Amino acid sequence: MSSESFSAFSANHIRAPLIAFALFITVSGLAGIKLVIGAPLHWALALTAILAWALFRAEPLLNTVVAPFAGLVSRAPEWLLFWGAWVCFCLGILIAGWVNGGAGVYTVPKYLALMGVLWLLVSFVPKTEELVSGLYLLAAVGGVGFLIVWLGGFSDWLELPPKRYGWALLPPGVLWKAGVFLIPPLCWVLLNRRYPSKRQWSFFFLACALVGLDGSRTAALLAAMIWLLFSVLVCCRFGLSNAPVKRALIIAVWMLVLIGGINPSPWNPVIHVYSVLGELVPNYPGSGTEAGNGLIQPGRELGGDSIRTAMLIEGVRGVQEHFLLGSGFGTTVAQTESMDSPMVVHMTYLQVLADTGLLGFLGYMGIFLVPLWYFFLAMRRANDSWSLFDENALPLGIVGIYMFSSLLHPISNEISEWAVVLPALAMLFKATERFESASRS
Repeated sequence: MSSESFSAFSANHIRAPLIAFALFITVSGLAGIKLVIGAPLHWALALTAILAWALFRAEPLLNTVVAPFAGLVSRAPEWLLFWGAWVCFCLGILIAGWVNGGAGVYTVPKYLALMGVLWLLVSFVPKTEELVSGLYLLAAVGGVGFLIVWLGGFSDWLELPPKRYGWALLPPGVLWKAGVFLIPPLCWVLLNRRYPSKRQWSFFFLACALVGLDGSRTAALLAAMIWLLFSVLVCCRFGLSNAPVKRALIIAVWMLVLIGGINPSPWNPVIHVYSVLGELVPNYPGSGTEAGNGLIQPGRELGGDSIRTAMLIEGVRGVQEHFLLGSGFGTTVAQTESMDSPMVVHMTYLQVLADTGLLGFLGYMGIFLVPLWYFFLAMRRANDSWSLFDENALPLGIVGIYMFSSLLHPISNEISEWAVVLPALAMLFKATERFESASRS
């Protein structure tokens, strides 16, 4: 083999896991696929991509996959707590189902499959570049796909409930997830670097635009909170100098224009600009635009929601009645006159406690709190905690978004909802382990 051929082979071998991981994130994130091809095939495609990623990695497959057993055999507390949380969660579902005629037991195989995916991720540990590339690809597919469907006149592929936008593979309620997970790491980079790259700015714009198109109140609130938190942290790091304050204000303006402007709300001062641009895009029934004059209607308010209130009441009632053993996964539902059928409570923590009981709830919370706890312990002991934070802004942002959005959304057992957060959990857990190993050496 010539040197040129060997170089090309090496380059392809290096790119192969990155491509496979990007496909895993993208295929999983396109939640609407399961409505087209069915959930089993959607799972099969996602699992094939993550297995390909593991096979393409340079590490030997068998030895690397078996390696995490060492932490369990040695009874290291962090390993026992990390996996014990998943076991408790699944046991909670099983016990709740056992005392309630098998309700919700069907979901345990899916969570076991998710544990298998996490085991692979902990064994090989995704690189930041791989996860970022996956999120970039998902955002690009989401944005470009929507433009093609919208401007190409493929109205059958559009999903346009009142004042929200989406398309078949990323409908409203899902489209925002193709962008929101990029906002924390990109916002952090843009705040800290004097000269961010054009790619970082471009994908930040795209991420904000996807959140704006979706019209998700949860995502809009998350974006505002991320900007505020990171702006405060940057000021703590560098002080109230002109550069970080100026960068924070520039980012705030762009977020206001892109998130609040594309699907505008009355509190947004740029709403009047978009009434002029409304003439330039096609109008579809239910798109939230007024036919004839191009005026884009205000988006949904962040305020009151009677359905959510009903869900919270039912969630609290479910906790009161089934606190200890649970009522069965997916059984805590709410029904109002404006709803065609009962809907699961859109508040994960109440739902999990009511559905799976105390054991399942403690397990679910441990899934996220164990890696976060050990990571922040590592930050307290680190000589340069800011560098450790810089390296892990991506997984920290993902876990933070997932935990906050759980206040306003139900739990899911689908790969589309877990594909982004599982790599983040693995990266945080292994970052802590690497730090501990370095500090002991």
